Amino acid sequence: MKKKSSQVKPQRIALCGFADTTRHLAPVEDPSWSIWGCNHLFQYLSRIDVCFEMHDPRALEVRYGDKWPQYREWLNSGAAQVYSQNDGDFTGSLAVPKDELTAAFGIDILDGDDRTPFSTFKSTLSWMLALAITQRPKEIGLFGIDMAVDSEWFYQRSNFSFFVGWARGAGITISQPKESPLFKEGQLRLYGYDHRTQDYAPVIERLKTDLKNIDEEGAKFRNKNEALTDLIERLKGAKKETRFWMDSFIREAQSRGEKTESIQEKVKIFEDRLNVLNEQLQKADAEQRESLTRAHYFDGMRDRTTSLMQRLGMHNRGEMVEM
Repeated sequence: MKKKSSQVKPQRIALCGFADTTRHLAPVEDPSWSIWGCNHLFQYLSRIDVCFEMHDPRALEVRYGDKWPQYREWLNSGAAQVYSQNDGDFTGSLAVPKDELTAAFGIDILDGDDRTPFSTFKSTLSWMLALAITQRPKEIGLFGIDMAVDSEWFYQRSNFSFFVGWARGAGITISQPKESPLFKEGQLRLYGYDHRTQDYAPVIERLKTDLKNIDEEGAKFRNKNEALTDLIERLKGAKKETRFWMDSFIREAQSRGEKTESIQEKVKIFEDRLNVLNEQLQKADAEQRESLTRAHYFDGMRDRTTSLMQRLGMHNRGEMVEM
């Protein structure tokens, strides 16, 4: 039977993500915890009580590919209470109370004497945490949530941290496994205190792993950019060659006295080919711009991570340095 939203609010909620550093530590065997997951996490955890699927339901088949049939069956199975964008997206699913949450969690944007309410949710986990806060549990645990350096999770981290702060302000205990790197990046001390006592060796080791991941991601986009550069040159060459043969054909056809209608009909074949090449060239140009942007992002991330590692190393050697 389909699980419905319980009238008894849970006292302990475990928010679970996909990071394999602590995902396996989710307290699925402890009935005092309500297990909240997202997307196809059911493939990794033996129990999920509440599942969030916040993506556009019209695009799920494309998003999940060959995982979609099994995932769709699970979403409709009643194994968990599903929250999605609309009531009834799946069997028994409930709409996330978007209007209530955006009204409850936000700040005011000032423009002179005018105030405009503003709220932002940058990830499924932010929606999950906001709804969990409204349940007023005693504790919210974070499992499988690293938000480590990469192109997606990293920019979502600050928004998620906003809701963590809101939960603490509401008197809710926030907990996470000791193995989790979340909130431990950079400096593991109180800024301005214990300036010379912190051992940053474990942080440096983790940053080395981050740096390796950054280099791998950056290399992907640099390699893609090289491939796109080659493709663009070949497309430009194909355009030039097509124009040459089209102009040559027109001159020869006119010299033979071929009728204008016949020439135009055959020229259309060349023009159609040019249109296809133009479309391919525009697509390749757009992809290359995006690839360059991403490559530069990871180059900057590498510089910042390397600089941080150097400063942490200086701290460990006893050299004074402003963090």
